[in-house]
Amino acid sequence: MKKLTVLLVLAALCTGLVLPAAAAEPVFSDVPAGHWAQTAIEDMAARGIVQGVGGERFDPDSPVTSAEFCAMLTRLFYPDELSAQQAGTGTAWWLPAAEAARQAGLLEGTAALSSYTNGTWDSSVMLSPMSRYDMAQAMTSTLTAQGIALPSDAELEAARADIADFDTVPASYTHAVTAMYALGCLQGTDDAGTFGGSENMDRAAACTVLARLLATVDGSASQPEPEPDPQDELDALRQEMLERVNEERAKVGAPALVLDETLCEAAQLRAQETAENYSHTRPDGSSCFTVLDEFGITRHGAAENIYASPETVDAAMDGWMDSPGHRTNILNSDLRAIGIGYYYTDEGWNHYWVQLFIG
Repeated sequence: MKKLTVLLVLAALCTGLVLPAAAAEPVFSDVPAGHWAQTAIEDMAARGIVQGVGGERFDPDSPVTSAEFCAMLTRLFYPDELSAQQAGTGTAWWLPAAEAARQAGLLEGTAALSSYTNGTWDSSVMLSPMSRYDMAQAMTSTLTAQGIALPSDAELEAARADIADFDTVPASYTHAVTAMYALGCLQGTDDAGTFGGSENMDRAAACTVLARLLATVDGSASQPEPEPDPQDELDALRQEMLERVNEERAKVGAPALVLDETLCEAAQLRAQETAENYSHTRPDGSSCFTVLDEFGITRHGAAENIYASPETVDAAMDGWMDSPGHRTNILNSDLRAIGIGYYYTDEGWNHYWVQLFIG
């Protein structure tokens, strides 16, 4: 019985124990576990963006041509556009990718695009290794085409300090190189941060930058939309209502009202108060116009419109314009300024609108 108890205890302990999985075998024999680009290479291979060279080898140090990088970029970011570019009989395999990349704007500023004249690509350029300068240029163009915001001038300035050989970067490439450094899409080829833009891009580097580009694009897409600023929304409502008011006044020849900021603050307080006590009398029993004194607003005459329940500016304005007393306030040519308040609450009529006018 004691032995059975021990076994049951061991079984119970093992039930909640998760053992680590055995490390996955490398996909390519020449990209061993721990290789600096292993993860990116295997990810791009799994996505069908790159392929091995046969014999379970990837040849990570082999240079990448401009044609090959066009194929990689379009497979990853523009597969539909690539599919639409059908290679004709006897045409080079890379022409559809080059054309899809050109039309998507991925080659701006590169030697590859410079080789395209009169609808024809220079195959000697397209089939030559792509420099790291052109790699940076194509990366920047790809992010731009994907709608990704590039770094600010301040961020670019800060990134330059990380590029050991920045002074040797040609002027036509400085923006692309620093932008990719600033976004973390490019790093140096050594601990000093040397970019080495004249060197050729190799297959390992290509997979790495593709993975970083994808992470940048996906990261931007996955960012939640910022919560709308309540003040911005209130300002927009006020502007919309001001326009409606002045449209109505223009119909009868009354001068346009100006939106007064302090008067809006007073109207906003009144909107909150009407949710508590829907009346032209304030919750403390005083007249609605005492709010003007509270905010130090001088005037020669004043008027107030209040309305509960309409969800939109148009609904509130339509209701006021259908009411003789409220309509008179809106169209009064002796009034010169308006303050607008809007307050929402889960209780009562939910939506509370206030217009305060002064002459």
